[in-house]
Amino acid sequence: MAISPSVIPRDITGAVLPIKTGAALAVDLDEDSALSGKLRWYAHPKALAGLADR
Repeated sequence: MAISPSVIPRDITGAVLPIKTGAALAVDLDEDSALSGKLRWYAHPKALAGLADR
């Protein structure tokens, strides 16, 4: 099942987190429901760009 990136933070974790193009995140989904889970980490695009420059 494909989930739109704009749906992930609000509907799965309950957090309001704008996800910009180039950002990355990890969500641990609950075993009993693929529509709920816990946000594990979020990487802002600027932070990822800094890693790419190394």
